[in-house]
Parts: sequence; C-alpha cells; structure tokens
Amino acid sequence: MARVIMSTHGSHGDVLPFVALGRVLQGRGHEVEILTHAPFAPIVEQSGMTFTPIDTAEEYDRNLADTPPLLASGLERWRAYYERNHLFDQITFETNHLINRYIPGKTVFVGRHTTAISTLFAGEVLDAPTAWVAVTPIQYMSERGIAHMYARTMSDHLDGLRAGLGLPPVADWTAWFASAHLDVALWPEWFDRAGTPAPRRVRLTGAPLGDDTDLPELPAEAVELLDRNAVLLTGGTGRMLHGRFYEVAVEACRLVGRPALLAVRHRDLVPEKLPDGMRWFPRLPFPQVMPRVGAVLHHGGIGTLIRAATAGTPQVVLAHGFDRSENGARLTAAKLGSWLPEARWTPEETASLLTDALAQPRTSVPADHGLTAAAEAIEELAGSTVAYSARHLLTRDLRPRLHRLVNVYGPTETTIWSTTWEVPAEPAEPRIGRPIANTQVYVLDRRGGVTPAFVAGELLIGGAGVAGGYHGRKDLTADRFVPDPFGPPGARLYRTGDRARWRPDGQLEFLGRLDNQIKVRGFRVEPGEVEAAILTCPGVDQAAVVARGDILLGYVVGAADIADLRDHLERILPQYMMPALWTRLPALPLTISGKVDRKSLPDPVPERAAAYVEPRTDAERLVAEIWAEVLGLDRVGAHDDFFTVGGHSLIAVRVAARLRATIELDVPIRNLFTRRTVADLARAIEELITAELGDLSEEEAGRLAAP
Repeated sequence: MARVIMSTHGSHGDVLPFVALGRVLQGRGHEVEILTHAPFAPIVEQSGMTFTPIDTAEEYDRNLADTPPLLASGLERWRAYYERNHLFDQITFETNHLINRYIPGKTVFVGRHTTAISTLFAGEVLDAPTAWVAVTPIQYMSERGIAHMYARTMSDHLDGLRAGLGLPPVADWTAWFASAHLDVALWPEWFDRAGTPAPRRVRLTGAPLGDDTDLPELPAEAVELLDRNAVLLTGGTGRMLHGRFYEVAVEACRLVGRPALLAVRHRDLVPEKLPDGMRWFPRLPFPQVMPRVGAVLHHGGIGTLIRAATAGTPQVVLAHGFDRSENGARLTAAKLGSWLPEARWTPEETASLLTDALAQPRTSVPADHGLTAAAEAIEELAGSTVAYSARHLLTRDLRPRLHRLVNVYGPTETTIWSTTWEVPAEPAEPRIGRPIANTQVYVLDRRGGVTPAFVAGELLIGGAGVAGGYHGRKDLTADRFVPDPFGPPGARLYRTGDRARWRPDGQLEFLGRLDNQIKVRGFRVEPGEVEAAILTCPGVDQAAVVARGDILLGYVVGAADIADLRDHLERILPQYMMPALWTRLPALPLTISGKVDRKSLPDPVPERAAAYVEPRTDAERLVAEIWAEVLGLDRVGAHDDFFTVGGHSLIAVRVAARLRATIELDVPIRNLFTRRTVADLARAIEELITAELGDLSEEEAGRLAAP
C-alpha cells in the first residue's frame, strides 16, 4: 500500500479531479491525503481521505474573488496577488508538510501542473517520486510559460524558501523545470495535439480527470431544457464575460432553433444580468449534460473545452480580445472545435459555426479512463520506491538468523568506524545510526548549512579519528578535509561524498554517493539501486550499471538469460531506470582496492536476434532504415527488438516523428512499446494505413487513385 499525498489549488474544476483520483486510488487499497482549500473539507473527508487545509474559508473566498482581474491583467500582477493572498506562505507550509509526512519507500507526491512548486521542491529535497497532473492548464500554459512567470515575479521568494530547505537558488527556471525531480507528468493527449508537449509524459487518452462526480442530480428544469435539444453555454469566470457574449450566444441558439443553458462553476462570480432566454444552473453536472448536448459555445475555459472534447461534443469557442490568437490555430489543429475571435462575434456567424458543429459525428471516451490511467501511473511510481539494495537485504534476511547484528559505517579517512546502528529484531528501513565516542557527524547542504531532519545533504565527519590527509596530494586534501566550523580552532571535517539525512528518531540514513548519482534523460538515478535490483534476478552473480550519453548500460556476470532479466526488472523498476543495452562479462573489472572499475567496463554491443533476417516488405524496410538512422546502427533485422538494440522512450519519440515526416502517418508511440520488433511495428503501420484508407469517401479515394 502506498501513501499518496496530493496538493492542488483553485476552484471546483481544479480540486474535484483530485478527489475523484483519490477515490480511485483509495479503492485500490492506497492511503490518500489531499492538501487543498478549506471549503473542500466535507467532500474529501466524506470520501474517507485525509484532508489538510492550506487556508481558511475566508481566505479562499478572498483569493477567488481576487482572481478575475489577475487573469485579465497578465503576469505583472502575479507577484502582488501572491503576496496579498499569502500564497508564498501556503507554498512554504505545503512543502514542509510534505517533507514531514514522507515515508521512504512508500510515499508518492502528486501536484497540479500550474501549482506544483511545493510538490517539486519536496521531491527535490527527499528524492521522492513525484507526479505532475495536468488538469486544465491556463490558456495552454506551457512549462516554459510557467517558468517565465516564476522568473519574472516570484524568484526571490521561492529562492528564499529553497535556501531554507538547503537547496540552491534557481538561475534559469525554464531549465529547472526541464530537470526538476519529476518522475511522470500525467498529460492529456489533447495538449500534445495542441502544441504543448509535456516532459516525461504519460498520455491520458480519455478525460485527464473528471471534476463533476460530487455534483447534485440534474434539476428538473434543466432536464426539460435538455429534452428540447438545449445548447450548453459555459464561461470561465463570470467577470471576464460581458453582456455581448451572452446576447450573441443566445441569439445564435435562437437562429438554430435551440434554447440556451448556462453553467458557471465559480459560485461567487455569477453575472448579475442575463439576456432573455438564458437559464443559469450553478454547478451543472457536466457528464450528465454533455452526452445530450449538440454543441458548446464557450469562452476561455480550457477545462470545459477539453471535457467537451472527451464527451465527443463539437463546439464553438467565442474568444475575447485578450485571448491568445495562437490558441485558435491550436484548437483547430487538435480538432477540438471552432474558434471565433471577438471582432467577428455576430449571431449569424456564430449560428453558422454551430450548425456545422451539430452536423459533425460524435465520438466519446469513457469518463473514468483518465482516472484509471492516472492511478496506474501513480501506482507504478509507488512500486518504484521499493529500494532493492544490499542495505535492505542486510536487515531483511540476515537479522532474523542472528542473536545480535550491528551495522558499522565509516570511511578509511576517519579510521574506519564512525557510526553504528544496532539492527532491531524487526527492522524497517536500514540506518547507519549515531556517531561513536569522540566523533561528530553533520549533514550539510551545498552552502555548508546544517539540514533539518528528513532533508538530504552531504555527510561530514569530525573528531579524533579524522586522518591528516593524502600524502603528496595537497589539492585533494584541501578539497576533502575542510575546517570544522563547529569545533575548536584547527579542527577539521572530512567530506565523505555520501548522501545522508537525519531521521526523526535521531538515526542517520545512508542515501548513496553524491559522485555516483547520475542523470539520464532528466531523471536522477542511483546506479547502486539499479544494480541491487539486477542482483535479485536468479542467475546473476555480479552487476554494474553506468551511463553513456542518455542511456543506462547494464553489465552482468552469471548465467541469467538477458530476456528473463529484462522482464524481471520491468516488474520492479520504472522505465527510466531500465538499462537500454546489456553486456555479459566473465567478471567485472576491479580497482586495486577491490571496487568495480567503471572506467574499464567495455563498450556495449547491441543484442541482435538469434539470426539476422533481412526486412522483407516495404513497411519493414522503412522501419529498419529509420531505426538504423536514429540508433546509429549499420543494419537492423526484421526480428530485432527496439529496446535490445539501444532504443528507449526518447528515441521512440524520434522514431514516431521520423515516421510522421516520411509517410504522413501518426503512429502512436505506445506501439513501439507493444510492437517491439521491426516486423511487428511494420504490421502495425500497415494496419493503421488500412484503417485510414477505409475511412475515405469514394470521392477521396478516387482522387488518391488518380494519376
């Protein structure tokens, strides 16, 4: 069972999706906690989840009422808005709360994509798995757009918070977001099609999340209107809409012979006066309406636009003057609806677009599809937090066979022993304990400050056992043996290069090496944890993992079958920790001191199918040529596996792009994970082409066949 802690800000459309996701996770046996605004306490607590308020009901009302002029005025007022509504204090509170609630090997942090700073900060401090859920980005706000907002308006406040956490300031927020501790972004496919790709994403083909599960039954008056083929009119926030929008929309509905229906979720932002024929139903249940609505006229509300697309509802968007013009092109390219700028707002043109929309075929996606996909992705992160390491084997397997077991830690430079931990009869997470007599240990951040409990840093050791230095290596001695700011004059500390943190029980936890930690495709990876996972596979005697470029390389000693090893690891490791290429060695190269000599590990040779088979069809030859190009190989056979010849998720994206550019066909990236050989992927491409040709009309087919 995992502990999933979710954090989100905003209105119903920003909070209820997390409640719905929390229910799904809870139903799958996980512990769920939601940090959000005070008024949502009843909804969360009635579902049996833990609720932690980030404000009071009065603060939330004031914050929400302050939002419309903020959205209409651009980035210049973000800073003042955050300050007067104490939102920087909220971020500080949330970050500290997440850190204090963290349980290693069990906790996953989940944040909303435009308000995920606390989630990302806590993940960076703790090296905890994090997910970033894209619910409804503000006007397709991209990662770069968010970075721009923080850099221009909030950097000093946020760098102050980071300093308190022992983290360095952020010089380039765009680069920071690109490399932040983010294990997965749950990103609806519409954002990709609209030109806003997410980093390290998991696409949700259905609704990203549903936000209407807690709304009341449809009023009788609304049912009556729906029975008369109503058109649903929705707005983002009431004060951003004006009378002309309503008048144009209502008259357009009259011209096409349909009454109007208005749904506005912002409870205190309802327009004071509506045109004749307009009905208002606060918090109208969207899923119950959409399957029976022909079209949506909609201003600005990207969330409603996406839910309408999910329900298969064609729609027309009336766009205000300050809406970004490129959104119209994105909307059209993504086939989510029609875009009408304010300069062309007329009942006649709106009615014409609405008539066209009503004539379009509708396709729907199950409302819970996005929730299920999101829950499964989060569960995968929870599974990845299980530390398969020698440290755990020590406490799990060895302790029950002994009367007493003591774990001793210390480097040679501090005379071997520096800390000890007596392993209890029923150990949980392993520790390296407390310092022995006449020894002092400190966990310091990058600036040399002492870190609080739970916050990781470098372990430094002082006291009687500290050596004098390295003979003939003054530069190395000066780097590793530093003045002790906490001890008497002349005292020194040894910088171990080990990552550690203090636990609340006063014990030290060892987290690995600072110099061994590597970054692969934006993910931080501890090779030791991957190696320990490999050692759990039967038939593996020794293992080593290194990074070369943007891939991980695995080296094994033993009789284990590589295919079985790969299958075993896919069940216990996330994709980014999977080695892309494998090499079997008779023995691992060692240094004089007996450690693995990683620099002497040979270059890998991509595995091939047992016998090379020449690609036999045009589709196979196309796939083989593209694979060889992007992987830098001389040739690729029909039965070669994409991931055994050096492929990984980022290269899969490049392959899909090359296929799109070559044959003008969108091949879902997931096909490279499910149809892994050249022959299998070629068959998938042929099936996609056949399906696309089958959808052509006779006239279109005739044009294609014409010389």
